Amino acid sequence: FTLASVGSCLFFLLVFRSNAAYDRWWEGRKKWGMVINRTRDLARQSIAYMGDTDHVDMMVRYIIAFAVTMKRHLRAERELTELTEGSVLTQEQVAEIQQAAHMPLLCLEKLSGTIRSAKKAGLLSDIEAMALDANLTQYEDDLGACERILKTKMPFAYIVHLRTFMVAWLMVLPFVLLTYVGWGTIPVAISIFFALMGIEMIGVEIEDPFGHHYNDLALDMLTGTTITANLMELLERHRKTSNQVATISR
Repeated sequence: FTLASVGSCLFFLLVFRSNAAYDRWWEGRKKWGMVINRTRDLARQSIAYMGDTDHVDMMVRYIIAFAVTMKRHLRAERELTELTEGSVLTQEQVAEIQQAAHMPLLCLEKLSGTIRSAKKAGLLSDIEAMALDANLTQYEDDLGACERILKTKMPFAYIVHLRTFMVAWLMVLPFVLLTYVGWGTIPVAISIFFALMGIEMIGVEIEDPFGHHYNDLALDMLTGTTITANLMELLERHRKTSNQVATISR
């Protein structure tokens, strides 16, 4: 009875730990979903409000760059080959980003500068500039939330206590089972061991969702197949439309 009561407490702690890890994973996914929505919205607004090909081109390319650098930043990486290989930015532009201590922040500065330049050129009204800037503010919020997930680990004392508690309980378990199941103790104890360790390892696997592991968020797909592909298509369509309008005007 005592072992069962202690086991119930152990199971509760394991489930709590697993749920806390899943909350971190799901919060990361929601924030990246917001980033995707903001990239599309910001690109759409830039095309609709600015119209000017040069400013729109700069906006869309640095929107893509922000998403890519945010991914690399969360992985503590500096490589930005997808920006040059995909012809998103030039080698010089990528080198400038890599020189910055905080790469996503530099991309936000570039976007703010482009909005300011467009407003100065008379391409944006005050309200339109504020609408574009609101998306940049949302970018900062989403980036900050992901940084919080990355840098705030599960409390060390909680993890150590849980694992010590679990190991002690599993060491005592076979002696109690022996009275009830005899030779069946070995397979039953092993099954319980793998079940509990599985729950614990799930928490370890998903509590940091921004890496390269199979169970981490598919950030390469989100930044490549989704964001980069969508926005480059949008930019190409805008160019064709602008060229057609220019031809008709002549």
